[in-house]
Amino acid sequence: MKVKLGRIKSLEKSLGKLSNTDIDIKIAYKLSRFLKQVVSESVLLEENRIKLVKKYSCDPKDEKEKGQTSVNPDKEQIFFQEYGELLEEEIDIDFSLISIEELGDIKLSTLDVLNLEGIVFEPTENLVSESEDGKK
Repeated sequence: MKVKLGRIKSLEKSLGKLSNTDIDIKIAYKLSRFLKQVVSESVLLEENRIKLVKKYSCDPKDEKEKGQTSVNPDKEQIFFQEYGELLEEEIDIDFSLISIEELGDIKLSTLDVLNLEGIVFEPTENLVSESEDGKK
């Protein structure tokens, strides 16, 4: 499955929430393997974001006084351009989709459902039967 790096943080959060629910053990195992890969990519993304911040940071003397590293205002545009390009990169993660039926009766927020788009799907036969019911 291809995932843009820009989705990694939101996926990590929603998968973490999903992994804390009571679901079938096989699905829980599948999700935990996927979450492990997502967390690994999230760590790499953060490491590279920090490198980019350091690359475009302010004068080291100023940083010591503030106690943190920040992007030089004169270099913000190039920083955001490079970071934006990084977030557009797609990575391959080994995962097969999970149907909503496999998750059982769980509760998720609308935001979590949006974040899990492309990971969790509604079987086509349900969509067909619902649309046919609506026509009757």
